[in-house]
Amino acid sequence: MCFSPRIFSVFVLSLFSMACFGQDLEREQKDRDLKILVISDLNDAYGSVTYSTEVHRLVGRIKDINPDIILCGGDMVAGQKASLRRSQLDSMWSGFHASVLEPIQQMNIPFGFTMGNHDASPNYKNDREAASAFWTAYKDQAKLTFVDDTHFPYYFSYLKNNILFLSWDASASVIPDAVKSWMVTQLSSDYARKARGRIVLGHLPLYALVEAKNKPGEVIEDADATLAFFKDHAVDMYISGHQHAYFPGSKQQVTLLHSGCLGGGPRPFIGHDAPAYKSYAIIDIPKKGGMSRASILGFVAPDDRKVPLNTLPREITGFNGTVKRIDRSLNGEKLTLPKLSKNALPARHIVQQLSDLDNEQREKAIAEIFLRGNFPKFMRKLQRIDVTGLDEKGNRIDAYYYVMPDYLMLGTDADFVRLPIRPSTAQYIADSLGFVLSNSKICDAVYQQAKVKLEPLPLTEDREQFNTFVAHNARIEQQRQGRKGLIAGIKKDVVSTEKLRATKGKLALYGWHKLDGKPIQPVFTGHADYYVDYSHGIRFVYPYLFVGKQKIAFDDALMNPSLRVMLTDENASSYYNYPW
Repeated sequence: MCFSPRIFSVFVLSLFSMACFGQDLEREQKDRDLKILVISDLNDAYGSVTYSTEVHRLVGRIKDINPDIILCGGDMVAGQKASLRRSQLDSMWSGFHASVLEPIQQMNIPFGFTMGNHDASPNYKNDREAASAFWTAYKDQAKLTFVDDTHFPYYFSYLKNNILFLSWDASASVIPDAVKSWMVTQLSSDYARKARGRIVLGHLPLYALVEAKNKPGEVIEDADATLAFFKDHAVDMYISGHQHAYFPGSKQQVTLLHSGCLGGGPRPFIGHDAPAYKSYAIIDIPKKGGMSRASILGFVAPDDRKVPLNTLPREITGFNGTVKRIDRSLNGEKLTLPKLSKNALPARHIVQQLSDLDNEQREKAIAEIFLRGNFPKFMRKLQRIDVTGLDEKGNRIDAYYYVMPDYLMLGTDADFVRLPIRPSTAQYIADSLGFVLSNSKICDAVYQQAKVKLEPLPLTEDREQFNTFVAHNARIEQQRQGRKGLIAGIKKDVVSTEKLRATKGKLALYGWHKLDGKPIQPVFTGHADYYVDYSHGIRFVYPYLFVGKQKIAFDDALMNPSLRVMLTDENASSYYNYPW
């Protein structure tokens, strides 16, 4: 047998490479803080080899942002047009390399990506071949620590700071069976089991959020089944592109981060008139707590303004389902209410200010006053409501949630006034502070557990006048006689109900319990949503159900039949919120 130095060298290099690969994976299995920069849809017009000002500017700011990894939700180039020749496709990828990938790799930052429909649509053979040729040549510049790169660049997995990332081929609405099988293998691996988080990156989203994409073919087929697959395999987050609209959503305890675009064509949300904008996002995952403590921040390009969560719709409903906006963190942060200023106005001064305003002006002013914290300190001490249920085996479940002790009011502890407002204004305040409005089931539970129960005091004249609002509050205070604690029986609640989904421009009322526990007002949706009278009250509810050590968002609890009955008597799969 002859000794071949060349074969021996190749063998040694292979062993060395395998050893380094193992060391890289071992290093990336350690828990560390992780900052992720999320970008998507960088392309402009078909065949374009150049990039927008926003793309160039953000690439230039990466050093300042200092991410540990960059994720791109696809559409890195502008293909998917039959007339584009292979030479043009190659030129586009060369432009991407010069403008995006090369500057990033020089900063030694890993670049995770997924193929978009304009990169490598399954029906465009030339596009697929050009994309594959580019990424095969520049694979090393992605600087990823691969777990499985067998099918690179279409679907592959990688680790960073013990978060497992899976880029799958969602460049079209139908996910191939081979990709699904591969996903099962990856999500069942030792790396997945030991990881502190699992994030899937794909171009097409599960649910439609913008009108231009609100149709089959523009989202993943059978979104509910895909979401169930994610949940069954403990996927924490799905990051997508394609819709050109930043929206951090949640459904069934899976975070759905819809990336905005940096290239052409930002799009407005379905049913919302707010102007669209280009954007990017940053995900921070701390070493301790992992995904349960992760946060998402969106930024408007090109001026890097933060996107406040309360400027995004509370929920968006497209042809194939509804997605709710996330809370302040992925797990729902501890509620933080604005503090009562030393210069807070007493109710008598506030009433003087409001009495000179018309209805529109008054609604706006009440929201502004409440949101700057000019309401009594005792309203900040939420009251626990205990509820029970049975699991599927008939075992008792004990749970609880929190509500404000009284109805919306302005002023100080010594001088306050309860004021009715429109549901749209109430929902705006609730969204701004992380609350929801009450519903009939919650109203009943609050009344049953209230420490202070008062007999209703109906009025018959000038019901819609501001002076009557103030006078009714004075009558309640005469009844209350200084008694403190959770109070009920003094107002009808403006409530959330499934009945409002089938109608527009209405509000729902319920409650005003008499001392025998029976409500004067059954659920009623006959009034227009701009109607306000003295009897209406706004009770804010913290939208989390606490079961043992679990903190479960109402929307997720509603998906569980055993928990749903603790929150509603209706067949609700998500909590209804008024538009504003």
